[in-house]
Amino acid sequence: MTDFFSDQALASLTQHLLPGLWPFVVALVGCVLFVPLAIYLSRRFGWIAQPGGRHAHSRPTPTLGGLAMFVGFALAVAIFLPQYGATPGVLIVSGLAMVALAIDDRWPMHPLVKLGVQLGLALLAVVIFRVQIGWFSLPGGHLVQLGLLEAPVSVFWLLGMQNTVNFLDGADGLAAGVIAIVALVLMLAAGQLGQLEVVKLSGALAGCCAGFL
Repeated sequence: MTDFFSDQALASLTQHLLPGLWPFVVALVGCVLFVPLAIYLSRRFGWIAQPGGRHAHSRPTPTLGGLAMFVGFALAVAIFLPQYGATPGVLIVSGLAMVALAIDDRWPMHPLVKLGVQLGLALLAVVIFRVQIGWFSLPGGHLVQLGLLEAPVSVFWLLGMQNTVNFLDGADGLAAGVIAIVALVLMLAAGQLGQLEVVKLSGALAGCCAGFL
């Protein structure tokens, strides 16, 4: 713990976190600027969540906020991570997920249909774009290589994360707030490890969530 808070460690961490600052700002500004258009489109085409059911809103609420968040996120990723190998997969899969969630808000899907869509998105990310978890660490610095389990574990993890966000989506701003906190924690961890691409992605994700809030 003392080593983590040493001047040298803090200086190194700060240096590694700085690359995430501009993606955060661009995503935040992009989302804020697009929110009024998303609200207009929601009202114009009837994409409104009515109070009751799984929604905790006290009044009718536009449901295309996810579109504004995606615009801010995609803008930041396209500007600051154009050469990153995972960028096409991240943008395509997250864009399709945004469309699926918007459709579900407007015309609620049967749970099995929704699960099928989520599974399809997870498979697209893992099989086509090779977004996979290759290893994870245990306390004490031990690394566990997944090997042949990379693909199934990655699909299961992505499926679980989609449902986690979906369960949080009933109250206005709850999902965005939780995701923003998680993204900032991830950015801190990635900065500690010197993973600059993850720092930038996390900054963009936190920024678009903050812009929505």
